[in-house]
Amino acid sequence: MKPTPQNPAPGRLYSEPPHAYTFEDCEFYHTVDLPGHGVIEGQRDLRGRIRNYTGGIELAGKKVLDIGTASGFLTFEMEKQGAEIVSFDADCGERVHKFPLHGSKPVTDPEASALTTSAFLARLRNSYWMVHQATGSKAQAVYGDVYALPESMGLFDVVVVGQILIHLRDPLAALAAGSP
Repeated sequence: MKPTPQNPAPGRLYSEPPHAYTFEDCEFYHTVDLPGHGVIEGQRDLRGRIRNYTGGIELAGKKVLDIGTASGFLTFEMEKQGAEIVSFDADCGERVHKFPLHGSKPVTDPEASALTTSAFLARLRNSYWMVHQATGSKAQAVYGDVYALPESMGLFDVVVVGQILIHLRDPLAALAAGSP
């Protein structure tokens, strides 16, 4: 089986960039200032507000786990503050659970929905690795099941859980998995 972000080489915990990609291969969840490219619009814009988002805690010298990293905005901003970062995100569409919103169409084909979500996650991963490369980031990335975080990642001083709880069938179990 070929190594992919979801399936790193045997014996490896951390993933590597999957391939070369273009902006058309990417989905930016957060707006970013990408070196060499300028402002790339995303669905959310937290630029200039990272200290508020993290409660103003001092991150320099801390080991931080960013759960639900998406395109990595929080990872890269916390790294700029001196944190050592491990980014974690879902490895496939089956790991993401969309709850029906008022007026939304019900999911009639879960398998097709998972494939669509997997394609979206791949585009998010591409944007993560594009920013990672453009910023010279040293952050490590792990993809898997949020309910079964690999113990081999070790312990962290800070765990940041972004906007993923609304996508999980059991948010409390995910929080418990991120604590010792």
